[in-house]
Amino acid sequence: SHPHDNNAIIVQQPQRFEYKLEKMIQHLLVVEDAHDRLRSSTYSPKHDAGLTLDDFLVGPSK
Repeated sequence: SHPHDNNAIIVQQPQRFEYKLEKMIQHLLVVEDAHDRLRSSTYSPKHDAGLTLDDFLVGPSK
């Protein structure tokens, strides 16, 4: 750039911290909603209330 150029350089103001946090929270809410829908969908196996981790620990190995 030459010192005689009269072109102004416009610098965008950085995003405010609160705006970035708001966008992050909105993104997390979308992810949470998608997770809830997947968890309750027929694609995911349902939890069987009759089985616990202890049932697998004391059972014989197959």
